[in-house]
Amino acid sequence: MKPVKRLFDLMYKSELLSLDVFETCLHRSFEYPRDLFLKIRIRLLHSDIGFKCPEFVYDFPLYRARAEEEARRYSLMHLGSSEITLDNIYKMIGVIYGISEDTLEVIKQIELEEELRACFANPVILRLYNEAKGSGKKIIFCSDMYLSSKFIRKMLQKAGFIAEEPILVSGETKLSKWEGTMFADIVQKYEVPRNKILHVGDNYQSDFLMPRKYGLKAWYFDLWRSIMQNPAPKVVVWKDYNSLLINSSWKAHIAKSLLSEKFYSEDKLLRLGYEVFGPLFAGFLLWLIGQFKEDKTEVVLCLARDSYLFYKLLIENVARFELNIPIKYVYVSRTAVFVPTFMDLSHNRLWYLIGGMKTMTVGERLRRLGLSAEKLEGSLTRAGLQLDEVTRGGDQRIYTFLLHNFPTLLWRNRDDVALIRRYLDQVIGDARRIAIVDVGWNGTVQSAISKLLIDKDSILRGYYMALLNPNIDPPVLNHSMTAWLNPRNRGNDWRNVFESGGAVLVELASVAPHGMTLRYEEKDGKVKPVLEELKGNEEEQSYVALGQRIRKGALHFVKEFLEDLDVDSSEALTLSSSEQWAMPFKRFVLSPTREEAELFLNLTHADAATDSKPRSSIVVKLPFWERVLPWVVSEKEKSVIWKAGFRVLNRF
Repeated sequence: MKPVKRLFDLMYKSELLSLDVFETCLHRSFEYPRDLFLKIRIRLLHSDIGFKCPEFVYDFPLYRARAEEEARRYSLMHLGSSEITLDNIYKMIGVIYGISEDTLEVIKQIELEEELRACFANPVILRLYNEAKGSGKKIIFCSDMYLSSKFIRKMLQKAGFIAEEPILVSGETKLSKWEGTMFADIVQKYEVPRNKILHVGDNYQSDFLMPRKYGLKAWYFDLWRSIMQNPAPKVVVWKDYNSLLINSSWKAHIAKSLLSEKFYSEDKLLRLGYEVFGPLFAGFLLWLIGQFKEDKTEVVLCLARDSYLFYKLLIENVARFELNIPIKYVYVSRTAVFVPTFMDLSHNRLWYLIGGMKTMTVGERLRRLGLSAEKLEGSLTRAGLQLDEVTRGGDQRIYTFLLHNFPTLLWRNRDDVALIRRYLDQVIGDARRIAIVDVGWNGTVQSAISKLLIDKDSILRGYYMALLNPNIDPPVLNHSMTAWLNPRNRGNDWRNVFESGGAVLVELASVAPHGMTLRYEEKDGKVKPVLEELKGNEEEQSYVALGQRIRKGALHFVKEFLEDLDVDSSEALTLSSSEQWAMPFKRFVLSPTREEAELFLNLTHADAATDSKPRSSIVVKLPFWERVLPWVVSEKEKSVIWKAGFRVLNRF
């Protein structure tokens, strides 16, 4: 893109500044201008018109685009000009599709409302306009457009332009930029030498070649297009309109922030949170809102620590989505509630205790489970284990040992269970329909909570970003687990996303700035959680600090994006079903850039269910002499969490 300074120099040397309006002065919060019709479709689907004309509304983006083309063709054949107005378009819709005038008027007003809501100023052109106005230059706006000059003035003023100047619109004048007739009229109407008129616009034919043909100076202003990196327009032909809208909206929103340099800094983690995790969390939030509304939830429990971000998002959007239910942050963990609720011999539940990639001694494993090594030494020997023996996660001998000593585990847990139940009673109160929110991945904590509430007439619904191996064995209570992104089918790409590092990366971005819940204690007549102290754990501190930077960017994206998208709870449910929200995250996990992977070097993640100190590396960069040996690289990859990040850093 040409240096902006040259544009300002040309403006100062000119006497009249001619500004194209759309994609120059103004942009819409969509990737392409016609994507506005996708947003109108959502509004129509949730209105009376959606019931009256369901087929028309379902394909509204397609019908609206076709009607505009037919209106232009009709005008060219009968009036000699393809320039039309919005009224012409809606009359053509009535003729082709048989929609009543009253209904068409409602839809037209919705389109105008969405046009006004979606528009925002290009900051470079707004500054150019203000400096030209302050310098006493003559200014005009011109546009090949079907909207009226009166409405375009309203849009400009909403975006920050004073816009007292003349606005030339092809639909009204029947003169156009693309044919050059509008520039001929400008030369004739304004007493300014041709070489003292500067026209600025984004269309190479209409805004650069044509004004130069008529002797004007011209500046091809392609800033928005260069940021969007999409040089060609798109025709709406796909049937998945919701995915198109989501894709268009988040792309344009990120481009909007780049354009205005709003919130963007040299902090690459902040930008990563904004661009990658922001859309992911926005989609999950909208899905949660829809689920709560459908299920008539009475209380929402956001589980510490990984749903901390979702708790904040829900609290911030209670009013926006009219969530008249309590949202509570609940201090739980596998350490605090999973082990104490062993009431059966489910092999799945035992395996969670001894999983992980990190090695540790048998003594360490017993200590984390609250078992006395001295009292059980004989049993260890029979299982073929020694206290100081280093074992890997998933060791079959550890599993056998726990099975043989299951009564000891149950006895150790008896007193803890009573405290946990009291704590949950404090949080839940009299609510019967309970929603649990967490990132995923197996629903272990929900399964434990269901056992603690087994004597209550509760309906427990778990809502997760994804579920890999949901732990609902054995089924107790009336409880279920539902995932937004469902990778349970092993052929599903999402399983690969989360199992190859995506799960840990989501946890990193959503984790709370406090330690895990270790246990509960009674204090002043209340049961309160006892949290892990992070001061002595530098690796966990680094992990939390980095996650906070990503989370800050993600929260900022969601806040701004929801303000721009402006959907209610029923519309949110319609949009949330699409996986398009998660596509930037999917690309990031499976195909990261080297720069992205380097952000996570030297970062580790807690490897065990009951302790944050045993840790595994998220990604590492090997020395050159190791990267040249394929078998060494292959072996090292097994021990890291983020596989694609490891591969991109150690590619030889």
